[in-house]
Amino acid sequence: MPGPRKQLEKVTSIMTYRAVIGAALLALSSLGTSASAAETVYDCTASYRSPNGFIGPRVVFFIDEGLGTVRILDNMIQSVKGGPIRGEISSSSGTTDRLAWRVTDVRTTQGVYNIRYKATLNRKSGTYQMRAVGFNHRWRPKGEGSCTVSR
Repeated sequence: MPGPRKQLEKVTSIMTYRAVIGAALLALSSLGTSASAAETVYDCTASYRSPNGFIGPRVVFFIDEGLGTVRILDNMIQSVKGGPIRGEISSSSGTTDRLAWRVTDVRTTQGVYNIRYKATLNRKSGTYQMRAVGFNHRWRPKGEGSCTVSR
């Protein structure tokens, strides 16, 4: 049985492969995934991602401020669920939204994960920070970057 370092390298390799495939799927799916008239779309690109997987190079947040709802799409969600999933807005101010969501049944060579994510979207500066929480604190997957906004 391979050691923990070898297992981590294997998971990272698989997640990198999924990121490339997922980015292609995300680009294709975004053509068919439209926001409702009331949703604001934040299309975010990572300027930094931890090298240990579970955070993709791109994430899209569809926020309906009137209803207080959010949908999220990234390469992993596209790969596992086939399209955007619902999340929750845990708090919102005039400039910042705190978001949370869960991606279930993520299958890797190391097992099946149910991954919780948290993000802070700063609408004023057009930036975001996100992290995967609760499944393995040793890896601390996180990412941050900038977003373009469309309505």
